[in-house]
Amino acid sequence: MVTGSWGARGDILWSSDVYAASPRIFKVPSAGGTPVALEKLGQGTRPAWLTDGGRFLYLGRAPGKRGVRLASADGSQSEPLLEAGEYAYGGGVVLFNDSEALKARRLDEASGRFVGGPVTVALDAGTPMRWFGVASAADRLVALVRTTRERPSAASTGWTGRAAGSARSPKPQPIGR
Repeated sequence: MVTGSWGARGDILWSSDVYAASPRIFKVPSAGGTPVALEKLGQGTRPAWLTDGGRFLYLGRAPGKRGVRLASADGSQSEPLLEAGEYAYGGGVVLFNDSEALKARRLDEASGRFVGGPVTVALDAGTPMRWFGVASAADRLVALVRTTRERPSAASTGWTGRAAGSARSPKPQPIGR
């Protein structure tokens, strides 16, 4: 599976097969050109541009660089944000696995730092991965959480959407600004 993100400055990031032994992140101008591997990042997948197009998040898989990381647009620098096996980003919110729970944290894009602590979005959704995040054109992030433990199939799997609420309660929990 290949993942990617189109930036505000016209650059496209994508990662090679997320299941490959050594996945890499590549960058290419949207107008076309030669793709460039961002080698200094090491192994990485799931790039997601921040709204200004000057930095992006990705899931580091290289030894010493695991988890969600914040990188410069050219990939020359990166720093750790949090330890997680999976993540999704949109609307200034990072969704991530934390043990058996799906949690969210608000990211201040200007500083590249989290604001406030993590908020539990859904319990019993962390491992194995039973959720995925969808970022809309309006830059909203919604988590879809599988409501059954069985392997997914069209006939047996229910999904519930959570913007920032608990799986056990329909009342939304604010992530904070």
